[in-house]
Amino acid sequence: MMKEILITSTALILALLLIRRVFRGMLSRRFQYALWGLVLVRLLVPVNLLPASDFSVLTAAKPMEQAVTARLDRIAVAPVRPENIQTPEAPLNPPSVLNHGAPEGPLPQSIEPGTAPGLEPAPGMTAGEIMALVWKVGMVLMGGFFLLSNLIFSYKLRKSRRAFESKAALPVYLVPDGVIPSPCLFGRSIYITPTVGSNEQKLRHVLAHEETHARHWDPLWALLRCVCLTVYWFDPLVWIAARCARIDCELACDEGALAVLGEGERIPYGQTLVSLIPVKRGSNPLIAATTMTAGKKQLTDRVKRIAQRPRQFLAAALAVAVLAGIVSACTFTGGKESPAPSPSQGPSEDTIRALSGEELRWFNEEFFNHFSSPISYTYNIRNQFASPINLYERPEDINLYELFYLEGRTPTSKELRAYGVEEEADLVCPVYVITAGEMEKLLGEYTGLSLEEVDLEGLGYEYVEAVDAYFNMHGDTNYCGDLDFTVGTREGDTVRLYHRSDFAGGGWYCVTLKERRAGSARPTEEGESPYWFVSNTACDRPLIPTPLPVWEPEKTVSLTELEPYAPPAVTVETHVGDFVDTYENRLENWSFDGRNVVVYRATDGKIYAALRREDGSMEVFFTLSDLDFSLFPYSDLLGHDGFTLTYRPEADAQRYPTDSDYYYFDEAGAPVLLARGHEECRAVDLDGDGRDELVTPWQLFFEREGAVYEARLEELVKEACPELTYWDYSLWDKYSKRLYVRGLSGEATWERYVYFDGESLLIYKNEKPTIDHMVEGADEGVPATVVEAAREFVDGVFITAEAELREKAHQAGAGEAPEGELPPEFDDWRIDYFDGPYRYPYGGAVVEGWWFNYEMHTATPERVVLAGGAVPH
Repeated sequence: MMKEILITSTALILALLLIRRVFRGMLSRRFQYALWGLVLVRLLVPVNLLPASDFSVLTAAKPMEQAVTARLDRIAVAPVRPENIQTPEAPLNPPSVLNHGAPEGPLPQSIEPGTAPGLEPAPGMTAGEIMALVWKVGMVLMGGFFLLSNLIFSYKLRKSRRAFESKAALPVYLVPDGVIPSPCLFGRSIYITPTVGSNEQKLRHVLAHEETHARHWDPLWALLRCVCLTVYWFDPLVWIAARCARIDCELACDEGALAVLGEGERIPYGQTLVSLIPVKRGSNPLIAATTMTAGKKQLTDRVKRIAQRPRQFLAAALAVAVLAGIVSACTFTGGKESPAPSPSQGPSEDTIRALSGEELRWFNEEFFNHFSSPISYTYNIRNQFASPINLYERPEDINLYELFYLEGRTPTSKELRAYGVEEEADLVCPVYVITAGEMEKLLGEYTGLSLEEVDLEGLGYEYVEAVDAYFNMHGDTNYCGDLDFTVGTREGDTVRLYHRSDFAGGGWYCVTLKERRAGSARPTEEGESPYWFVSNTACDRPLIPTPLPVWEPEKTVSLTELEPYAPPAVTVETHVGDFVDTYENRLENWSFDGRNVVVYRATDGKIYAALRREDGSMEVFFTLSDLDFSLFPYSDLLGHDGFTLTYRPEADAQRYPTDSDYYYFDEAGAPVLLARGHEECRAVDLDGDGRDELVTPWQLFFEREGAVYEARLEELVKEACPELTYWDYSLWDKYSKRLYVRGLSGEATWERYVYFDGESLLIYKNEKPTIDHMVEGADEGVPATVVEAAREFVDGVFITAEAELREKAHQAGAGEAPEGELPPEFDDWRIDYFDGPYRYPYGGAVVEGWWFNYEMHTATPERVVLAGGAVPH
């Protein structure tokens, strides 16, 4: 809200300063002074008095406000270490790779390094946080100064004052010369100097002046001005407004006093002011009194105004009232949220956007999870930085014990003896050793920190000075295994990845990475990480909309008319005495929600899935055909928690090699079938609303208003796209949250991408832009030699295809066809995407290979023979 007040108050103050200047000499001074009340209300009332509107100043300023806020939030302010200065060097770029993929929109922001060299500050407070802290400290100091100034001023008055007899309605006190610069009203008392007390005319003028201040409640307005200056001490416009309001206060008071004294007192009243008001450049603006000090120019102007009796124009007053109303309407209304960037514009550098499926795939398959070395099949230390048991809000707080748990190597004989062990056989558990230099290198690569900047006491390893290394003895591993980052965001060079894990008690976690751009604070050596780890924290489930292609869908299939899904009924039979309780006979044995689910071979030789009761009886709910099955829990799916039984179905075994039944327990404790999925099943939040849908290559199960619905994808897509004559293949991609469908339309290949937006299926054509035979972005992160070799290969296939067509025509007796007269079988080609690198150890070296897909275009599909045609390479 503070940002909104600053924006609207700035606009309001500037508008009133302009009105004050334009209508100078045409308005009543009291009317002019009253306008500053609008500024007081805007500064002191922390809410918008009117609802959001299109004409609001906040609406117009929203894009700039968001951009400035985002930039301040991203600037980390901390000491920059000299050793972290580096020359610009490009980090590794994640490739744009997605099997059968189309680019998603808004198109991914480049993950290439920045171009401007500079220093990368260590993670710390953001500039916005520091500014907020400085504002609060300054407010406390200013408030203390305001309170102290008024207490001292009050003490001086009370200590030296004595009652003075007068006909004024308020108490009047006489104070010695030097205590106050001029007569004033403080609180509800008038204070005069001996000069005023000894002169009847001056006394009459001063009392009329100060009583007018009292009638106008000017001490209260002076107090509120002081509060504004205390809160907004950093804003020069507030100081300017306070100064102008104080001047207008005195002009309004002069106007009110002369209305009481009469027109005949105008000149004598002005002479009194000249004789009493000291000429000073300024006084303490935080004194809540109506002291009459002024600069020479201000005093001259004030006296001229009194002497000239300026004319007041009703038309001007009406015009100002209308303008003030318009300005108030624009500054007291809330701001509408800025619309998201249109797909054609794409996101700006400061926009928080969802990561595309291509980017998520790179983080999951290249940055995390894969082995740290192509010839060292152990683990990936990056997963340890993101482990749910290693949480930290800043890299200095990383748990070094968990981080380096698997990083150590087997000690040498010399190191073992230094450790106090003669023979390796004497060890109770394996011992691992890691040197300070090895830890320093890893910390520097992934955080930019040195060992001196982290908590070595939390390492927990035994340091042996003789070999300058740390030793750790352990038998099991604390490795979290593969992580599955299903959604993420990018804001400038900051990436946030979200995943759900059951490794440390379950829940959602957010890993924050910062891109090491060119010129960042540590040289990036070849093969090093292109990102630093900033934090790893527990979080709520993120709500991140799924990016859709930038072009319009070919078809939209509404799902609002579907009937609720009716799963097959579950029949429960009670079996007694057919279960032999041995370890081998309990083929699966799980506890779900306090209930024991068992898969066992009964005495009749059949395999049953059953709920085992406390009395030993078995509530059999399913009979399996063979031992190829699995039993696993699921949670928070379509409104339920339960378990999944996957098996080979007896019916439709050829079409669906496996089925998966999702069960939950009703209030009576009986198993209820939630959904039956065919083939590979997966829980995915397709539309980013925070609720998982259940998808298979053939089905989409979703929840709406407490009911479960099944969308049979093949039927719905064929109905929407009648040109699809044969459904060949379909697969959901968990990163881009879309279904890839491939089939035939006549004799031509038919490919589409299907998204779910929560209400409908959106069917998209593959309209990826192509430049020079290359789908835009397909070659990002791919070595130039690989791209060139791929181009040469496909071009050769294209030339060969055309030559073969001519040869076929010649052999058929058509003779040599003149160039250009024979329609080509294919008239264009393009490379669709790359996948890789795939690294394999071979003969002491590592061989790196790439897989790519190319497409050939034809205007005469009837002449294309699909069988034995071009295949991906």
